[in-house]
Amino acid sequence: MKKLLSAFGFLLCVSAATAQKLAQTAVPAPVVKTFETQFKSPAKVEWEKKTNHYEVKFEINKINHKAKIDGTGKLLRVDTDIKHTDLPAAVQKAITTQYAGYKIKDPEKFDEGGKITYKVELKKDGAEDQKVHFNPDGTVAKKKAD
Repeated sequence: MKKLLSAFGFLLCVSAATAQKLAQTAVPAPVVKTFETQFKSPAKVEWEKKTNHYEVKFEINKINHKAKIDGTGKLLRVDTDIKHTDLPAAVQKAITTQYAGYKIKDPEKFDEGGKITYKVELKKDGAEDQKVHFNPDGTVAKKKAD
């Protein structure tokens, strides 16, 4: 029992060390300024301190977003939940041809300094789930079996 409690305590400390939820008042002013300048009328705003940046999760028009901003206020990346029908035609075609029979789950649009990619989770009965990042032209940027 002591080993189990020790292991649980260790995991709790590790998770607390890698991400800390914060009130917006605890976030540096340049980070908040970037957020407020870039995103108008956000709702359900939640801040976290990660190892090398701040992460803010929020909604705009009931659509989930996540922004990563460094301590100087530089916007690193914005993730936006999208519908699978909002994926570019080239990405949809690539999924249909390269991942026949897979269903699209949780598509997201990533904007990293103007470089756009689309992440999708692909699921198929009897096959390993896939997480695939596509470029707008339908080419695979990165993939990982899940």
